[in-house]
Amino acid sequence: MKFCLSLKICCVIALGYALVQACSPMDHESHLPDPELQWYEGLVSPSAAKEEMEVKLGRMRSFLEKEGKEMVIFGTERNVKWLTGAHFNGQIVLNKEGSSVYLGVHRSGELFLISNNIEVRRALDEGLQALGFKPLIYEWYLPGMLEPILQEKFGNLFSIYTDTDLPFLSPLPESFRSLRFSFTEQERLRYRALAEQVTAAVEEVCLRMQPGITERELEALTAMALWKRGIMPTVLLMAADERITDYRHALPGEKAVSSMAMVNVVAEKWNMPVAITRFVHFGPVPEETLAKFEAVAKVNAQFQQATRPGIKVRGIFGSMQNWYEKVGYRWEWEKHHQGGAIGYDDREYIIRPGVDYVIQAHQPFAWNPSITGSKMEETIITTEDGFEVLTKTGFAWPMYEVELDGKIYPQPWILIRD
Repeated sequence: MKFCLSLKICCVIALGYALVQACSPMDHESHLPDPELQWYEGLVSPSAAKEEMEVKLGRMRSFLEKEGKEMVIFGTERNVKWLTGAHFNGQIVLNKEGSSVYLGVHRSGELFLISNNIEVRRALDEGLQALGFKPLIYEWYLPGMLEPILQEKFGNLFSIYTDTDLPFLSPLPESFRSLRFSFTEQERLRYRALAEQVTAAVEEVCLRMQPGITERELEALTAMALWKRGIMPTVLLMAADERITDYRHALPGEKAVSSMAMVNVVAEKWNMPVAITRFVHFGPVPEETLAKFEAVAKVNAQFQQATRPGIKVRGIFGSMQNWYEKVGYRWEWEKHHQGGAIGYDDREYIIRPGVDYVIQAHQPFAWNPSITGSKMEETIITTEDGFEVLTKTGFAWPMYEVELDGKIYPQPWILIRD
């Protein structure tokens, strides 16, 4: 199974490379960020990671005191990256959530690297020693040693939370997730740069594609555009023509593009995913299609206007139903979820009945309203009193302007190609 998965990834990358070589570049691609530049250099450093960790350790101490627990042990790579400011990479198997090490944060402020003997040296050399983690080591062939080692070192195991499958510890509650919501200044720098590159990759594909390209080839072309930037695709939904209307989640198949294509991507670096959807049309766009895109653009603008620190998302869910009704598509919201918070998971939460989070400052969101045959999806982040669209580049992608209460909310339009 692992061999098959690796073979598929290799085939997708190889096909993408061939397609990139076969497609001649277009003049307006010069406006897109250069993927050959190491755009991520300088965004992760030991000094920045230490500063970022201080903020997060403060949140964790407050969390542990409130919960009456002594310690958290992280074993998922998203939380490892979150804690260390992306300064350590423990992800060996790309399609698994688990990290190759465990990281412990004690209420006293002590930090522990809990690792088998295979990983400990690299983990310390490549970031964790500089961040102040102390090693607790067990032999790889004796995984049962982990429980007695933790028992001896920390005593009552019930007082330890974990986010991974360690049955002798207490499961980390859902309330922890909110500690990840508000991005630090350094996280915002990383995420803004990443979103620009993800957008550039998607727009590069939209500028290169030609009628006759298959959804499978679009998948490969998009994967290659992301991987050459050091970004890992996690969702690649490609749809051609009637499949855009037929399916909300169109997994790539052999359908060739005749007049219209959808490129829907979630991609990540540092375990920070960015979501974006773009559409391309060859030739004049039918009036019915234009009407649906205008309607969904107005709904997305309402989502953006409503995304403010201090707002409860249950209120957005209630208002959303009225937004669809006002644009003439009352029941379309029932046909697909509307998105929600993003950041260290494809969706930290999706708005639905019973979800009652309060929006935080500097929190990323990816709303994805849709009306059959049309969709809007951008990644944004809240500011102190508003929001910023992150999925944009210097390229003049066509926009549709929605006015709400005297303010303009530009929405990504269909790229019309001859």
